[in-house]
Amino acid sequence: MTKINTKTILVFSLMLAGFFMVDLTSTNNLSNLGLTQSIYSADGNLSNWNVSIDKDEVNRAIETVSISFTDEDHNSSLPITFKYYANITLSNGSELNVTLNNASNIWSGTYTPAVTTPVGQANITILKVNIADETVLNAATLTLDAFFEIKNNHPNIGVQLNATEVFRGDEINMLLTPFDVEDSMGDLEWALGFYDSTNALVDPIRAKGDEPKLDYDYTIPSDINTGAYYINATCWDSEDNVTTVEYPITVLDNTPVIDAYLFEIDGVEQTGAISVLRDSVMLLKVNVSDADYDSGSEDLLLSISAKDAFTGESIFPGLYTTIALNEAGWNFTKNITFNADISTGYTLLTMRVYQEGDTSVYSEFTQAVTVLNNAPEISEYQINEKTPSEQKTFTEGDIITFTFNVTDVEDGIDYIKVDIIYVDTTTNAEETISYIVPYEGSTTSLSIRTVDLSLGTFTAWVYVYDDLGAFDKFDEGNTFEIVEGETIQPITWLISVAAFILGGAIALGISYSIIKPSVAKKTSSDDNSTTDDDVMTTSDEVEEEVQEDAPKSDQKTKKKKLIRKL
Repeated sequence: MTKINTKTILVFSLMLAGFFMVDLTSTNNLSNLGLTQSIYSADGNLSNWNVSIDKDEVNRAIETVSISFTDEDHNSSLPITFKYYANITLSNGSELNVTLNNASNIWSGTYTPAVTTPVGQANITILKVNIADETVLNAATLTLDAFFEIKNNHPNIGVQLNATEVFRGDEINMLLTPFDVEDSMGDLEWALGFYDSTNALVDPIRAKGDEPKLDYDYTIPSDINTGAYYINATCWDSEDNVTTVEYPITVLDNTPVIDAYLFEIDGVEQTGAISVLRDSVMLLKVNVSDADYDSGSEDLLLSISAKDAFTGESIFPGLYTTIALNEAGWNFTKNITFNADISTGYTLLTMRVYQEGDTSVYSEFTQAVTVLNNAPEISEYQINEKTPSEQKTFTEGDIITFTFNVTDVEDGIDYIKVDIIYVDTTTNAEETISYIVPYEGSTTSLSIRTVDLSLGTFTAWVYVYDDLGAFDKFDEGNTFEIVEGETIQPITWLISVAAFILGGAIALGISYSIIKPSVAKKTSSDDNSTTDDDVMTTSDEVEEEVQEDAPKSDQKTKKKKLIRKL
């Protein structure tokens, strides 16, 4: 038998101990190592499951970690008398339980750290709990099953520049938007710097700790070279987490320069934010200067550009004008037409002045312009071919027909609305009935039955709407009156009916007296077996029967009927 050296046993023991002392927490999680946790439950049965999470790092408030495991020992044919929690122990020692839901023996749940949740490692332990009494069934053998890192969100800062290409000595505006999920703006710090392309600081615009300010006007130094520069914005949160962003700027040669400009619409000077209707004209006037301008060799060009607020296409393709600087008055004057087919919305009108011989050197100015939709217009409308100024009286049973004459610059008329207003003279209560009819061109009309309205005086107001919601209201109400129509009294109606029936009976009797003799004569001539004596005899016999059977008061009447019949 080979004798084992004591030193060998010691080395082997140390290696084995070192293996088991490996810090598993330095890995992402146990499931990533391919390990299956084996935990003895309180009843002594071995339960196996694979615990997994979908993230190793979770930012507070904005990210969620999914936790799941497979219970391999449970017989799905047996009733489930237990449930599972994912117990999460946070970095400060506090704990919380996440309820896990079962789907075919796969138990899963999610957890989103709150804004105030401590950052650091969060450990997950699976708890098997009795449904009846919430007893933890595996309390004796709890182990670490997985873990993840809860991280603080870094702050963010945005910088909105009114221009990215500027001339030396020009001023740019910067609007800052610092933000952090966990911290308020008062907890944040930020700094601004102007850097050149070699990352050298040209000008520290704002240092950390300066007075909080979100809106900055900054003048580009006039003694720097042209070329690429950038604005550096840095933001710190309350835990000194930092975020830095860069916004590029191109510094241009400061010749030529736009000295002055003027916008006019319908002869009215426009200042500040400009609004312009589609299918309208805006007059642009510009004065420029150029220290190196040589009137004998070159002219200056003015280009005007803007993009459609919806499609992004150019509104003024290729629009420019040329003029010499030595002319008196405004150097440039140009009418700009905003066509009816462009989109409504916000756009930037950009003016550039540059040398005709070198278009890489130019001066630029941008003006915010809001393109507005033209409201449709009602030039006139009529009620039963009468204008609003004409008297209109209707009775019950009449039809009131509205016809319209409307126009729209953009040809986008959608529908016409008619509000009919009635004021009760007794209570002064006002009632409005609205009718809407889709616009179908010049043939559009609206018909209303007077029986659907009450008696009285009404005022109609007409509105026309286009497909963008703009509308026009006819500035004059159209008044009409509904009065009671002529009525027939019941006795008059009965007399009329009786006269009609009596007249019909008389007419029928006359017709019968004319037609019957001819029929009787024809019958007599055709029937040779009947003689006049026979007829008379029959007549006498019938007459005697009538006298015997009928009452005396009816004998004359029946006798007359008998004679007519013969």
